[in-house]
Order: sequence, then structure tokens, then C-alpha cells
Amino acid sequence: MTTKEKTAKSPLCEFGTEVRDTAYENHPVPAGPKDVLAPCDAERPMDPTAWTLTPKGYVSIGTPVSRLPPAVYEVTQPRDVLIFCACTINTDSAVVFKQNTHAKVLEEVTRFWGQESQYTRYGFLHRRGYLLYGPAGSGKSILVKQMISECLELGGVAFMCSSPGLLSRGLALFRKVEPKRPVLCIFEDIDSIIREYGDRELLGLLDGESQINNVLNLATTNYPERLDPRIVARPRRFDQVVKIDNPDMDTRLQFFTAKLPEPERAQEFAKATDKLSIAALTEVIISVYCHKRPLGEASDILRNLSEARPSSDQFVSTRCGFTGGK
Repeated sequence: MTTKEKTAKSPLCEFGTEVRDTAYENHPVPAGPKDVLAPCDAERPMDPTAWTLTPKGYVSIGTPVSRLPPAVYEVTQPRDVLIFCACTINTDSAVVFKQNTHAKVLEEVTRFWGQESQYTRYGFLHRRGYLLYGPAGSGKSILVKQMISECLELGGVAFMCSSPGLLSRGLALFRKVEPKRPVLCIFEDIDSIIREYGDRELLGLLDGESQINNVLNLATTNYPERLDPRIVARPRRFDQVVKIDNPDMDTRLQFFTAKLPEPERAQEFAKATDKLSIAALTEVIISVYCHKRPLGEASDILRNLSEARPSSDQFVSTRCGFTGGK
């Protein structure tokens, strides 16, 4: 297929060209846990303050809460209970872009959170799915962080998927306790999740009996060709498949205007960093202002780095060992 023919195809045609065998039988479902919500420090003894009724009688518990604090959680299962652990996500401060792909997706998501009554009116679950794909460092993580912030501002909670099975059971339990709150489920590097766990539990979570109401599913991948078409080409699993490409001139200008200690140089920096990723733009600023490299040199280094394909074949030598053995 020629480059021109590839370009003419729809974005979905980029998917499903490299499907790996991920047999689910190698990942049996563990026994279901008890319906218990516990804080992430449940391993430590807590002073009992109340009683709760279990099938076997009353047990003492620490201070009960009726709502999880708005935060990003990961569901774990160290023993026979589900533990909802709050995660700390450390990222650089995000830039709020205008009139680019980030802005359009955020606008759609903002509108989605206010449409529950409309979905209900037409008999649909209030849920939606976005799959973001593009080269590493293109800004997918920035968009994920902005979606998390918006969800938490609405009083919702976000869940990071480390295991589809655990997340599925965690969401079911969460909805028993809190049936109405907005939920954002994040499947970072979804191709890696499928490679490790298979796709059976994941598909059940997205559109099977495990699906819940008032939820937005958000997945990212750097390798769309590794995804089976039934993951991406099926509405109501992921309704929008969005390519997040390296920033164009206007996006770079917005980025440097917001980030540079000398905003008046934004135009100069934007012109010098054509075709570089968002991550590379950050490194350019660090190289220029922290390591005192000239702007052109810093940009060229990162451009060469992005185009390089290191290989051990480059190591041509007859020497062996660390000290030059024969």
C-alpha cells in the first residue's frame, strides 16, 4: 500500500493491523471479594468508633464515611476485600489550550456531564467512551489530567484501571454505596492492559453486565495497530477515537506563551520547535533556561532524538568484556 493510499483511509483503518493472541484462559477470575469499602490504610489497626452488621453478626469499624472524597483511586485486593486506594498523580502544570483537539474534546466532555437527563429521557445509560491515540509525548496525558480535574470539580471520582476484573467489581461495589456520582475510568496504555489480562473482562466492563451509569471511559495508546478492531470500531465501547498528534504552530505558541519565563519569546520558540512533541517542548525550555543551551541547538538535539532508532547492531567491535579482553 502506498503512502498516499494510507493517507486516504479513515483513521480507524490504522487499527487492527497487528492483533496479538491474548487468551483469556491464562487469567482466571479470582474469587469475588466481600462487599466492603475500606480506606487505603486498612492494613493499619484503626480505633473502633462504630458497629456494622455483617452476615455473621456485628463487627467494629473505624469512622464510617458515606462518600469517597473526590480523588483518583486504584482498586486493589490484598486479601478478601476490595481496597480503594487514593493515587497521587504528579505531573507538570497543564496548559489549557484553545481551538485545538484538546479543547474540542474537553468541550464535548463538559457537555456530556450535563446530559444525564437527556440520556435517561431516550432510555440510554449515561455513559461515553473516548480512545486517545498518538505518538508518545504528544499530549495525551495532559488531556487525561484535564478530564480528571473536571470530573473531580463536579464532585466525582476517577479510577485508574490496573486490572479490569478488579475495577469491574470495584465499580459495582461503588455504585451500591454511591449510585449517582460522576465516574471517570482511565485505561492508560490500554494495549498493555489487554496484553496482560486479555480482553474478556475489559469488554464486559465496557459494554457487558458490568457497565454502570454516569460514567466516562477514557483510554490511551501509543500503538493503535495492536488493538483488535472490535475494541475500537464498536460504538458504545469507545464512541470517539481521537488522534492526538504533535502540536501545530498555534498550539506550540499557546504552550510557550503559558510556560516561558519570557513570554515575549514564544513566537521564536514556536518557530524553532516544528514537529516536536509536547514533552519535547518542555525539554527545550529546560535545556535553554536551566542548562543554558542555545535555542537552535536544544531544538536540533531533541529533533534528532525523536528521529533516531538506536540498535545494538551499531555496536561493531571485536573487543569483549569490560577491560578489553581478546
